[in-house]
Amino acid sequence: ELRDLRPDLRLPPTLPVEQAQARLFEALTRLAVVLAQAQGGAFLVVDDLHDADSESFDWLLNLAHHLQNQRTPLAIAVAFDSTIERPALKNWISNLQHDGTYRPLQLAPLSSQALTTLVHTVQSVQSDKAGSLPTLQIPSLVQKLTEYSEGTPFIVLELLRTWLDQGVSAHDPLTKSEASVSL
Repeated sequence: ELRDLRPDLRLPPTLPVEQAQARLFEALTRLAVVLAQAQGGAFLVVDDLHDADSESFDWLLNLAHHLQNQRTPLAIAVAFDSTIERPALKNWISNLQHDGTYRPLQLAPLSSQALTTLVHTVQSVQSDKAGSLPTLQIPSLVQKLTEYSEGTPFIVLELLRTWLDQGVSAHDPLTKSEASVSL
């Protein structure tokens, strides 16, 4: 696609896979560092690392080393029990621990009180829209959110968004299987 826009560009050299990968890692790392510096610092977030391939682990390790002396923290979200299932992930975390660049922070599910606060916040944002919820339904809604999401913030927000968009109330909730399909 780039060649269509710029036919005058030279073709890149054909390199062995390992060398091409190293060049790609270096280019991506430089891009992340330059973008962060241009903004006066940044906070990089990588979600669902448990789904990453080994090449992504390698690049993120490279990136973490380069960011060590920058004002750019790197936050990585991973399902806690996936380290047992994925030896490559466990090894990757071990490398970061060895380098001193890893500081684990295990997040607990949202409590009922936190869910209630979140529902009220979403409700206040939605108050101008047709899909808002009557205050009396919030305790029932929090109960359903707890049951369906197990307190996972992303799932809670997606369920709320879906329910408000579809006009589903706490008295007429989606079943758990319908809720999972809507995500």
